[in-house]
Amino acid sequence: PFSKASEASLSTLQDLRTKYGDDQLFVLAISKSPRSKVAEFVSQKGIKVEVLIDDAGVSKLYGAEFVLPTTYILGPDLKILDIVQGGGESGVKLLTTLAEREMERKRISIAKKLAEEASASAKNDPKPRAILAYAKLKEGKIDEAENDFKMLTRLPGEGQVLGKEGLAHVYWLKGDKKKAWEVANDVTDRSSVHVIKGDILYSEGKKDAALNEYSSATKKKGFAFQVATPYNKLGRVYAKNDNFDRAGKLYEKALEVDPYSIEALSNKGVIYEKQGKWGKAHKVYKKAYKLNPRDEISLMLLKRAEEMLELAKDAKRAERIDRLVKELVKRYKENKASQKVVDEWTSRPLVLAFLAVDEKGILT
Repeated sequence: PFSKASEASLSTLQDLRTKYGDDQLFVLAISKSPRSKVAEFVSQKGIKVEVLIDDAGVSKLYGAEFVLPTTYILGPDLKILDIVQGGGESGVKLLTTLAEREMERKRISIAKKLAEEASASAKNDPKPRAILAYAKLKEGKIDEAENDFKMLTRLPGEGQVLGKEGLAHVYWLKGDKKKAWEVANDVTDRSSVHVIKGDILYSEGKKDAALNEYSSATKKKGFAFQVATPYNKLGRVYAKNDNFDRAGKLYEKALEVDPYSIEALSNKGVIYEKQGKWGKAHKVYKKAYKLNPRDEISLMLLKRAEEMLELAKDAKRAERIDRLVKELVKRYKENKASQKVVDEWTSRPLVLAFLAVDEKGILT
C-alpha cells in the first residue's frame, strides 16, 4: 500500500464508495504488508476502505503478485468480470469499466456519473464519451446522443469507429433504416452494428440473412452491455422453432459474457415454460428479479410461474382448466360454437383464444 500507484488506486475506490455507498459498490482492499505498517498507513492517509491482511495466500490465488495495484471487479456469484492492473491511467480504465457494468445493470444514472468522471480525467479517451452517449440514448435523449456521437466521428481511430457505431443506433431508433444501414456498413469490427443490420433484415422478413448478422456479431468486440445481445437474438430464433436445447446454450453463453443479462435469464425461463418445467422457470425468474427488482417483465414472469406452481398443487382445478382448453381447441378446429347455455345464473369461465399470427418487426 506504500507505492503512489496503489495509494492513487485506493483513493479512487474510496471516493467511489463514498459517493455510492456499500449497497451500490462494496470495496475490499488486500495487502501482504505487515499488519502494523498497514495500520499506520490507513491511519495516516485516512483510509476508510476495509483493508485485509493477506496471510493465507489470497494474492497468489488471484495472481495479484507482480503487478500492483491489481483491481478485480466481481459480479453475481462472485464471478470475476474484469481485471484492472497498475496505477495512473488505469484509474480512468477502472471508472470506464465500472460505467460499462452499470450500463449492464440498467443503472443508467450511476453509469453516466462514472463515464463523466472518466471523460473529465482523460478527454482524449473516446470510450467513456461513447458510454455517456449510450446512457443518454437509454434516457430517451436521442438528439443529445446523436450530437455526442457525431463529435466522436471527428476523432481519429477508435473515436471515429465508436461514433459511427453509436450513430447507427441513433438512426435505427429514429426509424431511418437506410441511414442506419449505411453507417453500420462503415463499421465492420463492432458487435452491435451487426445486431442492427440483423434487426433490419429480420424486420424485412430476411431471417436467414439476419441470422448470419447475429452470428457475426458474436465474433466481434463491443461494450460489456452490448455483447450478450446477439446471443439472445439467436436464442430467440431457435426457441421459436422449438429447438430448446440450442436456445438454452445460447442463453447460457449470453449469461457468460454478461452475468447481469435479465433478458437472457427471462428468455431461458420462457423455454422452461414451453417444456412445462415451471419449477426451473421459477428459479430462473427469481434470479432475474434479484438482479433488478425494478424490472417489470421479470416480476410479471416470476408471478406467473408462482401461480402455475400453485395451480399444479390443485389437481382438480388444473384438470378442469386442461379439459376446458382441450374443448376450446377442438371447437376452434371444427369451427363449432360453444354448447348452449342452460344455466343462466352460474358464471361461465372466461376463455381467451390465442390464434396463430405472423411475426412482424424485430426480435425483442
